[in-house]
Amino acid sequence: MRRIAVLCCMIVFATTTAFAADAVKLGPWKKVNEKDGAIEWTRTNSRSSVDEYKATCIVKAPVPVVESILRDFSAWKKFMFMAKSTEEVIDPNLKAAADTRYILIQQTFPWPMSNRDGLLKCDFSVNKATGEVRIVCRDVDTTLKSTPGVIRMPLTDMLWVLKPVPEGTELTYQAVAVPGGDVPTAAINFLLKRIGVSTVLGVRELVDDPKYQSKTITTQTPMQP
Repeated sequence: MRRIAVLCCMIVFATTTAFAADAVKLGPWKKVNEKDGAIEWTRTNSRSSVDEYKATCIVKAPVPVVESILRDFSAWKKFMFMAKSTEEVIDPNLKAAADTRYILIQQTFPWPMSNRDGLLKCDFSVNKATGEVRIVCRDVDTTLKSTPGVIRMPLTDMLWVLKPVPEGTELTYQAVAVPGGDVPTAAINFLLKRIGVSTVLGVRELVDDPKYQSKTITTQTPMQP
């Protein structure tokens, strides 16, 4: 069990190929997991030694409800993999706005490994014609809010897509980890097949909380083509 915990912790953070340059080499998506209506795929990505992953599920709640969960950065601790803490970062060195916010995520790693963290810029955008909301999170190249003994992850990007469907919201989370250091790639690739499914199902578990029952989309920034 200890070995499994160590391996799990190495797949904490993610970077989506939605931001990748043309030179990035991608393999085909392969379906690897399905649980409680959530489906996960993985593919190779030359940006990392471990696979990229993507998971989707139907959330029986409208987009504004799911959006309100993702806008509550304290809630991320409940669905992000092995999160020790999540907090919004407000600092004069960071250019925040209503739809551009910053989150610090710290992940718990078992002894003797050090914990990891990432400071991410999260850009929210909306397609007002369709009601689709996207959240693009990228790591910020700064030592701001660094914690002694905690390793800042070298690369962290995420992509969330909230698409309205007749049943509620189709939620998609896409990511690929760059853990840094020596890692057992084969073992991590096996374990990360569960991470995407776990994440989207974790979001789905929060939709009945009364504080997230928004009826309108908060995001106003137009989605780029």
